[in-house]
Amino acid sequence: MQQRRVATHHRDVVRFSVAEEEEEEEARARAMLCRSTVSLQTHSFTRSRAVNINTGVCRALTKKYPELGKEKLLMHLVASTPGEPGKRFATAETLKLFDQATRLPWASPCDPKTLNRATRDHLNTQPEFAMQCSLASLRWMSMGYGYEITGLDVQDIHRLAMDAATVIQQTDQAHTTNA
Repeated sequence: MQQRRVATHHRDVVRFSVAEEEEEEEARARAMLCRSTVSLQTHSFTRSRAVNINTGVCRALTKKYPELGKEKLLMHLVASTPGEPGKRFATAETLKLFDQATRLPWASPCDPKTLNRATRDHLNTQPEFAMQCSLASLRWMSMGYGYEITGLDVQDIHRLAMDAATVIQQTDQAHTTNA
């Protein structure tokens, strides 16, 4: 009878030990996420700084918390500037997160010259991304955003939009969007 109690007791100890280890693992994961969230909140002071600082912060956080990944860190940085996701466009582009970078300038104003540069840089390597950048740039220019925008800037980005549309064989869509 006592052997059964010992065996049962041993199984309970093992079960308890496994459950305890799982709880500790979960607590460690929660603590790591909390630390990274606090770190991200601490780094959100970069809102008013230059884009290269934002990109540098994201890269530093990616190295410090590789388990979170670039996408999740970018989402945290976007969340740290509510209503201004366009400010994180250059960070997303630099990190080569083109899907996210495509969405950001459509969500809020983004500097047209930054979008123009991205269009030129990625015209041959990421033509779909380049076309979206150029169309977003034209949108924000037409709404009065940008610093010292000239007619030449508008013509240049329009030409680049048409070049990107030609590369991806969507010239009809580009003509319709620009009309």
